[in-house]
This record gives sequence, structure tokens and C-alpha cells, in this order.
Amino acid sequence: MIAFIGVALVSIPLVFSFLRLSQEAKIMQQLEGKEIGQVVLREVYARALEPTEISLKIVTPETLNSEKLDKIKSSIESQLQQKVVMEAQVVIRRE
Repeated sequence: MIAFIGVALVSIPLVFSFLRLSQEAKIMQQLEGKEIGQVVLREVYARALEPTEISLKIVTPETLNSEKLDKIKSSIESQLQQKVVMEAQVVIRRE
């Protein structure tokens, strides 16, 4: 009986950690390489907090103002159907 309780005490936090990691991986997979207009999302990392924190690179052919960044954030929130905190590096790529 004591062994069962010990296994349960170890297993429960592991299950929650696995679920959180699975959720983060799903978010990264949904957003990686996503195109929003001329912008491409790269190197996406997610932390399953409340609200979800997203860290990413935004690759664009031109500079982005606050309005454009807000539209990108709104698009991400629509895709994920949840509020996010977005932390982004803007990479300007000219061809």
C-alpha cells in the first residue's frame, strides 16, 4: 500500500508536466512557419501559462509598427483561440 501511494505521488506531477509540455508543443506546431500577410513566424516557443506566453521571430520585408504587431498578435490569438502574451524579434528580410 505504501508503495502504491509513493508511485501515485510521483506519477501525478509527471502527468501534469507531460500535459503542459504536450500543449506547448501543439502551440509551437500550429504557429511555426505560419504566414500572416507578408510576415512569416519562425522559431516559435510557447509556455503554457495563463495567459500563454509566445516567444518568436517575425520575418518581414519591411519594418512593423505597433498596429501591425497588434494585428499579428490578434491573428495568433484567433488561431489558438486564447489570449497570449507575445514576445517577438523582428527580422527584416530583403530579397
